[in-house]
Amino acid sequence: MTSVEPPIEVGELLSLADPEYMYGAGSIRLRVTMVPRTQLMPGYTEVIGHQILWTGERGDDRVVFVQRAALPTIRARSNVD
Repeated sequence: MTSVEPPIEVGELLSLADPEYMYGAGSIRLRVTMVPRTQLMPGYTEVIGHQILWTGERGDDRVVFVQRAALPTIRARSNVD
């Protein structure tokens, strides 16, 4: 268990492809609502947020473990969506 400064900020919109998050089951868009200060998975950042549906509406809340190494790609894609 480590405590790190979160590399993902509350309010960010992340467009995640399934290989970029643990147990990925398709692409998702997630509006970050919380990043726990204590991270349990090496190489991943736990992120809590609500899914943004293809209609732009708010979907269900999700807990997702995002691969830290994929963050530059995720952010580049998220900024153009």
